[in-house]
Amino acid sequence: MISNLFNRDEQSEIVSELIPVMKREHPRRPPTPENVMDFFLTRTRQNLHVVLCFSPVGEKFRTRAMKFPGLISGCTIDWFQPWPKEALVAVSQHFLEDYKIISTPEVKASLVKGMGAIHDHVAQLCSDYFQRYRRAAHVTPKSFLSFISIYKKIYNEKREEIGESATRMTSGLDKLQEASVAVERMREELSVMEEELAVASEKAHKVQGTTQKRKFKQN
Repeated sequence: MISNLFNRDEQSEIVSELIPVMKREHPRRPPTPENVMDFFLTRTRQNLHVVLCFSPVGEKFRTRAMKFPGLISGCTIDWFQPWPKEALVAVSQHFLEDYKIISTPEVKASLVKGMGAIHDHVAQLCSDYFQRYRRAAHVTPKSFLSFISIYKKIYNEKREEIGESATRMTSGLDKLQEASVAVERMREELSVMEEELAVASEKAHKVQGTTQKRKFKQN
């Protein structure tokens, strides 16, 4: 037992709660605090299960295995094999089923299958790479989950970028339309002004002609 793991109050609480249990399982054993704590530690060793998860990616797993040999000699090792392609497709379907993608259902289904196929193909390439160069490259289930997460992140970013570009384009088109309407209105106003100017010019010519005739008669 680790020294000072439990203080006095915690030890008293453990003893008081386990006395009835100890009496049922060991009726002939005196329920002294020392015996009850020993009973507690025995039950803990029997029932406590610790699950340690390690990824083969990088040097950390190798370093820890060398530093703590008990991880290999004192543990039951469950080595998880690569997920089959069908499982990869099922996982991508789970994470993308309710994810909003602007596409037809057929395109989304192809995306789900494509993600599984890509990861499966990369895993095969890693195996071929190891056979050829004797150097390990790993793609784990965590890699696949990261792949899906990164896809969703990039998709959101690109959708926002496209949305902002579309908004700017719509705003620009609206301004061009407003400018076109304003130019057309100005063209109409200029046309009216040209007609008025032509009439005024004609009147001015007539007045000028009349004035010249009067001067000629007076002379």
